Amino acid sequence: MNLVIDYTTGLVVLGNLAFACTAGMLSPFVTLRRESFLGDGTAHAALAGIFFILIFPSLATTLTLLIGGLSAALLAHFILFFLQQETKLNKDMILAITLSLFIALALVLFTALIGHLEKLATLTTLTSATERSSTLIRHYIFGSPASLTQTEALLLITVALSATIMMLCFYKVWKLFTFDATWAQTLGFSFTTSEFLFKALFITTVMTGLFSVGALMVSALFVAPSIAARVFTTRLKPLIALSITINFTTTSLALFLGSKFTGIPEGPTIVFLTSLLAIILPLIAYSYHRYRHLLGPRFKKYH
Repeated sequence: MNLVIDYTTGLVVLGNLAFACTAGMLSPFVTLRRESFLGDGTAHAALAGIFFILIFPSLATTLTLLIGGLSAALLAHFILFFLQQETKLNKDMILAITLSLFIALALVLFTALIGHLEKLATLTTLTSATERSSTLIRHYIFGSPASLTQTEALLLITVALSATIMMLCFYKVWKLFTFDATWAQTLGFSFTTSEFLFKALFITTVMTGLFSVGALMVSALFVAPSIAARVFTTRLKPLIALSITINFTTTSLALFLGSKFTGIPEGPTIVFLTSLLAIILPLIAYSYHRYRHLLGPRFKKYH
């Protein structure tokens, strides 16, 4: 029995760490492309698909919820891409419109879902399915790293391995399009193919991240680590490595604190620690560069 518990616990921890590393790996690309709000947009779009599936409690499995969330997120990104290509609207304006649309849709489905579950709760034969749906709603909105199922943990690990392989294969292409898309196209690389592959990886990572930290906070793990890491370097490869290290460290610490102290929520703690580093490290760097002349002559060599 102990071996089974140890295996399950280890798998859950590994799944959370795998997601943290994947988000850290993608974080520099997201911030450098000025697409920080895409994480929020993707997460809220995925919620709309998840809520739609939960209206039918008997159909709510990890696979169907994943398909529903991915379908809604892909639809949101298709709308974004179409509006960017076919209209002259500002990118931020397009993102705001699409984000508002899917947040509103998610709220409508959420309200309908709550009313539907209240009706089903009166039927004794569907009470267990109703309770499970209510638990899943909290799980996907607020996250619960310690409550991952083995299937969810394995999905997170699989996505992390796939992301690593894709990054090794397409790193140079994504780097070119991040810094100079026009030059990349003159070299013969397809913008549409590159964007499709990156967005597909990004959407899948965000979607599976809902299992861990929830829709309300998942985008922080795609933004905060690269902000903190840029204090130490501006080169892309070290930036990716530091972002992965920051997410890995904060996730490990949050999971440790959650296991040692009762009542500490792991998901919000992960986001809090990562965001705290993103605020404190740039402030320390700014204070040093602003006031280093007050530290004395021995610091001149760092000027």
